Amino acid sequence: MRKNNFILWVAGLIITIMTGCNDMDNYSTSPNHYLTFSIDTLSFDTVFTTIGSTTNYFMIYNRNEEDLKINKISLTGGSNSNFRINVDGRKGDSFNEIPIWKKDSLYVAVEVTVDPNDENSPFLIYDSIVFTTNGVTQSILLEAYGQNAHILKGGTIFEKDTTLTSERPYLIYDSIMIPEGVTVNIAQGASFYMHHKAKWLVDGTLKTNGTQNEPVLFRGDRLNNYSTYISYDNIPTQWDGLYFGAFSFDNELNYTLIRNGVSGLTCKESTPDKRKITISNSQIKNMDGNILYAVNCDIEAVNTEFSNASDY
Repeated sequence: MRKNNFILWVAGLIITIMTGCNDMDNYSTSPNHYLTFSIDTLSFDTVFTTIGSTTNYFMIYNRNEEDLKINKISLTGGSNSNFRINVDGRKGDSFNEIPIWKKDSLYVAVEVTVDPNDENSPFLIYDSIVFTTNGVTQSILLEAYGQNAHILKGGTIFEKDTTLTSERPYLIYDSIMIPEGVTVNIAQGASFYMHHKAKWLVDGTLKTNGTQNEPVLFRGDRLNNYSTYISYDNIPTQWDGLYFGAFSFDNELNYTLIRNGVSGLTCKESTPDKRKITISNSQIKNMDGNILYAVNCDIEAVNTEFSNASDY
């Protein structure tokens, strides 16, 4: 009796599995059963040319009571598009016959790399992802602002007096070094986007010449958001900091914004017989370590904010 019950149970299980498989192949063909999406436009914050973006995501939903098969998903720009997509773990620019079960969803990941051009100001690029299901065409718009930049990699040493202008921002990898006897002037409105662990090593002299309307900016290079409400620009440890050597004197920071690094200004032990640095109308904030660290230095700071440090 028990053996017969077991055989009946196994047979029922096999029938259930086979029925389930048949149901999974029973896709709706109704044009009234279409997809919904978590967004209608996927936007990227400013992306530096030639530097790939972070990955953004959106969701595809089948909110219907029947399974669907997406006949085609494709980038309008195809293989020539600046955008790259990954559909449910698969990379490419075109996908066919993608199943999505009833009340289920799929992830789509998107990245973009912007080609350089002659523009100094940010410029818009766009594309779209087209979805075809049961003869119904839907699309998601993709857009990104590209920004040409001076990209400095591998450690940069200024061997002679130099003026850095503001026509394009600077994307800094590794370190910037100013040797003794060399002065680097930074024009008003210049901006420096510092990659992880990037820093300034000043043994000569650094002078920033910002104005109230066009300050000089030092910040991390992550331009996207950490979460819906928090920008990476408000999070410390995005880069290292500015370091002034023992024999670096007569530095000036005028209308300068320095934020979200490991440290702000670090001055090695020196002598108070000469002015180390003059800081005016500036803001130094959001550091994981010290905002200002100096030993035996002559420093003058006027109308300047030092705020939000884990240490000093």
